[in-house]
Amino acid sequence: MKGCLIFALVTAVGLILAEEYEDTSEEEKDFTIPYMVYLQSNSEPCVGSLIHPEWVLTAAHCSPPIKIRLGVYQPTITNKHEQIRNYSLTVPYPKFDEKSLKNDLMLIKLSKAAELNLHVGTIAVAIEPIHFNDSCFIPTWTWDNYKNEIWSSTLYLDKDFNITMNIFFLFALLNLPVVSISHIDYSIDSIPPYVVYLKSDYLPCTGALIHPLWVITAAHCNLPRLRVMLGVTNPSDPDEFNTQVIGYMKIIHHPHFTITSIDHDLMLIKLRREAKLNDHVKLISLPKEPAIVNTMCTISTWAYNVCDISRDPDSMQNVNISIISRTDCHNAYKNQEIKETMICVGIVPGRRQPCKEVSAAPAVCNGVLQGILSFADGCVLRADVGIYVRIFNYVSWIENVIRNN
Repeated sequence: MKGCLIFALVTAVGLILAEEYEDTSEEEKDFTIPYMVYLQSNSEPCVGSLIHPEWVLTAAHCSPPIKIRLGVYQPTITNKHEQIRNYSLTVPYPKFDEKSLKNDLMLIKLSKAAELNLHVGTIAVAIEPIHFNDSCFIPTWTWDNYKNEIWSSTLYLDKDFNITMNIFFLFALLNLPVVSISHIDYSIDSIPPYVVYLKSDYLPCTGALIHPLWVITAAHCNLPRLRVMLGVTNPSDPDEFNTQVIGYMKIIHHPHFTITSIDHDLMLIKLRREAKLNDHVKLISLPKEPAIVNTMCTISTWAYNVCDISRDPDSMQNVNISIISRTDCHNAYKNQEIKETMICVGIVPGRRQPCKEVSAAPAVCNGVLQGILSFADGCVLRADVGIYVRIFNYVSWIENVIRNN
């Protein structure tokens, strides 16, 4: 995959696009950034970004860490949420040049996978290049106290921002092929076995396998000449060994869905034959209770190679982000009515950075399917806020359809 990743180095600080953050609470908050990793070493420390439960991305010029700390707010204080890891492997980018600092990237494999929660989470790798005048959020630690006012002055950076700092900023990896990322040996568990690729003669969609004969997806998906593909990691590779391709018997939209609204945006697809369940194809459970605000969820879908969007997508990506309140969601989508039948998931409300990803991504929280993406004016794989159908409100309809068909 020739993707495009932006990575700023304040001795290796993660960089994500951001638009605005407004703190309306008078209470002191924990400003831990879940994906930031503190790499403690015998020389200068570095900052890394957690891009996978077992992998940290940082700069190749950084010294090997003697301690890897996740969930850190202030490095001088050990908090109850912190996780400490060693590393089992370091992989510098093969074309890294120590003198010029070109290709200054390194992957670090943790000795033990991180436990993902509200304080420790992954950040998605960029799937398209950054553009001039895009606003960016650049967090790091300084040798002064890491106070709340740092956030109010640096979290929002508009296109005319001009920062004076006594630390050298190196912007690396502009349009650099992310070879090392695509070659990570992901475990089966990191490729969600319940995710289904819905290939059609129009645009594809993502679905979730909830029964050996049934897939759930969004009703807005238009799927002429549908082929249901299970166990697939790279839809553009026709030779994948573990893929099951199954026809369908019927498609059932929610009776109250209309194409002019995002309400009731659910659809069930009955397969022509039962899926063969194995390590690569598994069911996902329906919820018995609703997910609450701040619950951590995994959003999974496929992204396109930006160099050739005419082909099928070639990269399955997961991002771990939490459910936000209806108020915060309304701030992100002021023209949408956020109803009880919807949940919103994301961490960057109000951003409008489009990208090429497959629609109808499922939101799985604590191993349970809680949402199907209905609408996102942005990119959910970059943690933009998306509006999802709240599956809990539709369990009775889903079970009745399966029972009666």
